[in-house]
Amino acid sequence: SFAPGAIGLFCWAALAFHIDLDSILRSKELLCNISHIKKAAPLISLTHLVVDLIESFTYLQSIESATTTSLYLLSKKYAFLLAAAAFLQPSDLHRISLADQGNLHLIVIAPKETRMNRRIRKELSICSLPEDQSLCPITSSQALVNHLDRVSSEFLFMNSWVPNKALVVTTLSTYLRSILRLSPSTATSADKLLSVHLVASNKALRLGIPLEEILLMGNWVSATVFQNHYHCSYNVSGNITVAVINHLA
Repeated sequence: SFAPGAIGLFCWAALAFHIDLDSILRSKELLCNISHIKKAAPLISLTHLVVDLIESFTYLQSIESATTTSLYLLSKKYAFLLAAAAFLQPSDLHRISLADQGNLHLIVIAPKETRMNRRIRKELSICSLPEDQSLCPITSSQALVNHLDRVSSEFLFMNSWVPNKALVVTTLSTYLRSILRLSPSTATSADKLLSVHLVASNKALRLGIPLEEILLMGNWVSATVFQNHYHCSYNVSGNITVAVINHLA
């Protein structure tokens, strides 16, 4: 049997290429079967553990942001810091152009997202972290760009074995997940491993960063997209019963 998500992909393909689209859209039997599959699927938990990134950042602090640090470790560190600070996915990191990369300004060339079916340039401003240079994305950026093993390349993240080639998306994804696994709540969660851009954006929201700024930084089309696919619900920490009933009394 196929998972509901796979069924949805099959339906999308059928709707995109079928010569008689209306016959599928009007098929009550097909729609009922899809509805039955979704209802029979395992329950989706809307509540997630709050991810504590202390262990992940402690590990990153142990990696010196210097041109003499191994290219592998420095790339791993900078990839995680960028993904966390700008809500970037591995595919975004892969598309950062070295030619357009500056201390506080990043340009992601043709990310997966589009606008009106056209490719875009995602421009981001990254702030420094003066109170902790060991975790400052700008410091790590300067060390990576001026790394002793760097050769002439248009890519920000280079393959440490073949320096004239960019790191592939799967390698960048492995970097991010390996560091995220250091966080206890992700390592013990029954859910699939959460992504860095999901964890970071939800942490920013919990800490009071306006949703509009999070949507802009993460390049989400709308609040609805963020709420449906990236926003995590958490267990209520306050005593709502006492607060509400005492107020009504």
